[in-house]
Amino acid sequence: MKKIYVNKTDTAPSVIERVISAEDKEITLYIPRGTQFSTLKNNFSLLKREAGHAGKLVTIESVDDTALDLAASVGLNAVNPFFGRKMRAVSDIVLKSEITEQTQPKSIHRYKNYVAHDDKSQDLKEEADFGIEELNREPRSRLQRVISLLLITILFVGVGVGLAIILPRADINLTFKETPFEFDGSFVADTNAKTPTLSSAQVIVPGTVFKDVQNYSMACPASDKKNVEQKATGKITIYNAYGSSSQLLVKGTRFTTPDGKVFRLDANVTVPGAKVSGGKLTPSSIAATVAADKPGPDYNVGPVSRFRIPGFQNTPKYEGFYAESKDPMTGGFIGNVAVPSMDDIAKTKSAVEAALTDALNSQAILKLPQNVKTLAGSSQVAMTSENICKTVNPDGSFTATAYGEIKVMTFLESDLISVMAAKVADTSSLNLILKGTPEITYGSAPALGFAKGQMSTSIAFKSYWVQPFDLNGFKSRAANKNETELKTLIFSLPGIKSGEVKLWPFWVTKVPGDASKIRVDVVYEP
Repeated sequence: MKKIYVNKTDTAPSVIERVISAEDKEITLYIPRGTQFSTLKNNFSLLKREAGHAGKLVTIESVDDTALDLAASVGLNAVNPFFGRKMRAVSDIVLKSEITEQTQPKSIHRYKNYVAHDDKSQDLKEEADFGIEELNREPRSRLQRVISLLLITILFVGVGVGLAIILPRADINLTFKETPFEFDGSFVADTNAKTPTLSSAQVIVPGTVFKDVQNYSMACPASDKKNVEQKATGKITIYNAYGSSSQLLVKGTRFTTPDGKVFRLDANVTVPGAKVSGGKLTPSSIAATVAADKPGPDYNVGPVSRFRIPGFQNTPKYEGFYAESKDPMTGGFIGNVAVPSMDDIAKTKSAVEAALTDALNSQAILKLPQNVKTLAGSSQVAMTSENICKTVNPDGSFTATAYGEIKVMTFLESDLISVMAAKVADTSSLNLILKGTPEITYGSAPALGFAKGQMSTSIAFKSYWVQPFDLNGFKSRAANKNETELKTLIFSLPGIKSGEVKLWPFWVTKVPGDASKIRVDVVYEP
C-alpha cells in the first residue's frame, strides 16, 4: 500500500494524477487540515471516479473533519489517524433550527453537520459552520470549469485558425534554360543608315550628330610695360537754343571749358532745330562723344556745366549753341602702362581654348537626350574664331575670347539590341527574350568621320536569352494546387529544366490561395 501526502496548495488534477499514476493498487491519501483540495466535494467525486477507472482502492486519511465528511459523502473510505476508526460512508447535514432568516442575512445562513463513527463505542460530534456561499461553491465551480473549458476550446480553435491562415507558405524553386548569344566584330554608327543591319562581321546602326556652339572669355594679367600718352574722353550734350533750323557740326569741332581746355568731336553731329510754339523757343539737344585736344591727366575734368564753341565766336550762334557734360572726362594719362606680351597672349589663348573645350563637353552632356548612347572619344571640338583685346583694363589685365563648336556622334543602343534579337530569332525556333542587360564592350578609340557622318570601332556583344515567364500568372495558377498538381504545372512551363516545391509547415498539403504566401525563386542555367 502506498501513502501519498497532499500539500496545502496542490490542485485536484495534480493530486488525482499522483494517485492514478502510483504503481500500487491500494492508496492511502493523507490530507492535512486546510488544504485546497479539501474545499470542494467535486474534488473527491473526481478522485473516486478516476481512481475507479484506474483500478485503485483509495482511503482518505485526515484530521480535518470537513475533508473526512466530504470524502465519506461521495463513498470514499475516510479515516482519522488519531482515532484509528473509519468514518461512515454517508454524513448527515442538519440545519440549525435556531438560525432563521430573521436573525441572519441570506448570504450567511449557517448549518451544523454531525458525523457519526461506525464504532458505536465513541461518538464524535463536532459542529462545523459553513455559509450558503460554501453550499453553492460546488455547482458554481462546475460552471466555471465549463466556461474555462469553453474558453480554452475557443482559444485553441482560434490559434488553429490563425496558424492555418498565417503560417502556410509555398517555396518554389524554378530553374530555366538560358541560351547564350555572342557577337564579335566591327561596329558602325552611320547617319545615312535608316535601320540597323547585322552581318557575320559587322553591325551598323543609325547615327545622329549632335552640334553645339559656345564662346568663352578670360581675363589674364599683362606682364609687359610701355610708355603711352592717352587723351581723356567723355560724353557731352549739345543744345540748340538758337533757331528752328538744324545745325551740322563736323568731326573735330572744338568745345572749350570755362578754363580754356579744348575737347573735339569724334564724329560729325547734326544738332536738331529748336521747337517754336506760341512765339516761345524750346531748345533741342543731342549727345556726342569728345576727346581731349591733348593727352594727360589734366583733361580728366568735369562735370562741366557749359562748353562754348569757339567756331561761332563773334556770331549770334555763339550764345545759341552750347554743351554740357554730366559725367567727368576720363582716361587722360602719360606714363608707363602694362601691356600683354606675346607670351601672355599665347598662354591666354591656350587657356581660353581649353576652358571652352571643357564647357562645350559639359554642356553637350547636359543637352544630349537621355536615351542616346555616346562613346569615349566620339566628340570633336573646333575653335571657330578668337578675339584678343590688347587694351589693358584698369586692373592691369587684358581679355581673350574664343568661339567654338562641338560635334558628338550618338546612336541608340536599343537599335543594337533589336538587331541582335532579330538574329537570335532567326537562329532559334523558340520564342526567346533577352534576360537582363547584355554585356557590351566597345573599342577604346573610335574613328570619327563627321564629313561622311560615320563613326566606327570594334564591339564585343555577350547576352543570354530565355523563354518568357509570367511570375504573377504562375502564382495565380499555382494557388490552391496540391503538390502533384503543382509539379504538373511546373513541368509544363516553357524552358523549364527543374523545379522544387516545399510546403510549410509540415501539415500543409496544398499551395496557399494567397499569392503573397507563394515564394518563387527563379534561376537560369545554360
